[in-house]
Amino acid sequence: MYRRLHLRKEIVSTRNIKCIIMNTQQLQNEKLKIISWISELQDYSVIEKIKAIMSKAKEVSLTAEQKNAIDEALVSIEKNGTKSHDDVAEQTKKKFPHLFKK
Repeated sequence: MYRRLHLRKEIVSTRNIKCIIMNTQQLQNEKLKIISWISELQDYSVIEKIKAIMSKAKEVSLTAEQKNAIDEALVSIEKNGTKSHDDVAEQTKKKFPHLFKK
């Protein structure tokens, strides 16, 4: 799940901050391991595969507006929780009954 580090301060607890910091440190360690591994590679085909992955990652990056929408949704979930699929389906059928007539 996408989560940005600058969630509203009133929502982020100290426990969450420690978790984010730990995850950031783990992420940095993993990246350094990958960099070290790549620097020792001798197989050009693996380099080409990595480059292909890199170009795909750029293609699917989110816009700032999409990232903000996700952040807002996460904050809303933390504040208000979520609804089950069945509840949403029932509310939708009540609000738009003409769409469910066969």
